[in-house]
Amino acid sequence: MNKEITQSEFIKSYCEKSKYTEKELNKLGLFAIPCSCGDKDCVGWAMITKANANSHIDLYFKDI
Repeated sequence: MNKEITQSEFIKSYCEKSKYTEKELNKLGLFAIPCSCGDKDCVGWAMITKANANSHIDLYFKDI
């Protein structure tokens, strides 16, 4: 992982980049969970939906 940030910092950054508010993300069913994917740009969090939660956990929760 590159530089890790807090969940709140990640959500704020995601909102700025996506132009959605946190409330809009919630309405879309998006939420932030820890990530250890190993990507050089990973900051330790991923924005996912409930539908892809299980696959994300299976793939990227190994080191958490």
